[in-house]
Amino acid sequence: ARTSFQVAPGGLVPPAWQAPEVTLSVVIPAYNEERRLPQMLSETLAYLESRAAASLGRFSFEIIVVDDGSTDGTFSAASYPLQRTSVDAADPRRSGQLRQGDLRVLRLSQNRG
Repeated sequence: ARTSFQVAPGGLVPPAWQAPEVTLSVVIPAYNEERRLPQMLSETLAYLESRAAASLGRFSFEIIVVDDGSTDGTFSAASYPLQRTSVDAADPRRSGQLRQGDLRVLRLSQNRG
């Protein structure tokens, strides 16, 4: 069985000659940001989605929110756009209108400073 530290050569980092899969990666560290995250994510997603739509497929993005052991509802607040997307994805009228980007939310069990 393979474990996480047994990776084939080139498995962690793609070769330099391979085109990147994502144009822009935005990493957002968050600690007790339950009240700030919804508006910030809404504005950020709106901007990035409009930029992706205007680029005709030449621009893609990912947003990675890292919840650094928050004691409030930061994880839920950051995850809300994911729930909205899954609801929209179920609606056939929204087909093809979903984001040209990814949102990932990671939760650390305790604050790492």
